[in-house]
Amino acid sequence: MAYLVILRHFAQSFLSADNVFSALICNGISTVAVPIYFIISGYLFFSKPFSTQRLKHQLLRILKLYLAWTVVYIPIIVLKDVLDKVPPFIGVMKFIQDFIFSGSFFHLWFLPSLMVALVLVSLLRNLKISYAVTIVSGLFIIGLLYESYRFLVPQFEVVFEIYRKIFMTTRNGLFFGTMYVYLGYIITQNDLKIKRYNVTLGIVLSMFLLCAEAFLIFKFREISVMNLTIFALPTSAFIFIFARQQEVNVKKDKLLFLRKFSTVLFCIHPIFTTGLGFVNENILDIPSICSFALVIIGSTVSSIIIVKLSERFKLMSYFV
Repeated sequence: MAYLVILRHFAQSFLSADNVFSALICNGISTVAVPIYFIISGYLFFSKPFSTQRLKHQLLRILKLYLAWTVVYIPIIVLKDVLDKVPPFIGVMKFIQDFIFSGSFFHLWFLPSLMVALVLVSLLRNLKISYAVTIVSGLFIIGLLYESYRFLVPQFEVVFEIYRKIFMTTRNGLFFGTMYVYLGYIITQNDLKIKRYNVTLGIVLSMFLLCAEAFLIFKFREISVMNLTIFALPTSAFIFIFARQQEVNVKKDKLLFLRKFSTVLFCIHPIFTTGLGFVNENILDIPSICSFALVIIGSTVSSIIIVKLSERFKLMSYFV
């Protein structure tokens, strides 16, 4: 999934918005990556007996990760503000707003969103499932209307703009993450026995509908990047269920390494996409395929090194 996120961010940065491949990746296939991250996080956390202490420990771990990677990206944020001639006070205020509501750097929004979603689902699990599903669905629909289907409710444009100026986006733990983390929780509470053929068919059909939905939204709204879509929900659910049905014999230490590697890969790759983007604009025009290869290689090698260093140095453990 981390590589799918890289592909999405690469397409956003290096390919034209009206490029068919870019549109298919950015607004179709790749939109399932982060939802699956949310589902996995919810599934892993709620598959064990719940306790407030476990929740606090998990929130603290995510917060440390968020702070550590925020520190890494501060120089890039400052450099961008300097190049854009943003006044220091405005830059600081914007950073604080981003840090709280939309992520200190564009991809790190997932971490605070996951924290919010875990807290909300921990509360919702005490409600009757019909009440919880109604609340989660209502929040998700609001997010959809704001993010992708605004053309259906033009009468709310003023309200949406007021919301945007303060909270910036609905791509957060409240309107986005809660639905998928709750889905992960639901899967832990039910022994889903769906035939592999039906799951595969579900993936194919829902993926087709997801791409069709992305095309229609682009036609009506003409936005190049979409985050919340209807059919990303069943697609990501079917993919997770399919993966869960596979019998894979992997040692515990290998699984731990893969978890840490995936985390670092997700967090570190914008360093390479941003750096290569700067090189392409100011120094040397590198072909897209070569740029993508450099991003993949650089991100992969760096992630392996950081995970290995985290096993020897406590300071590096904050980054995994």
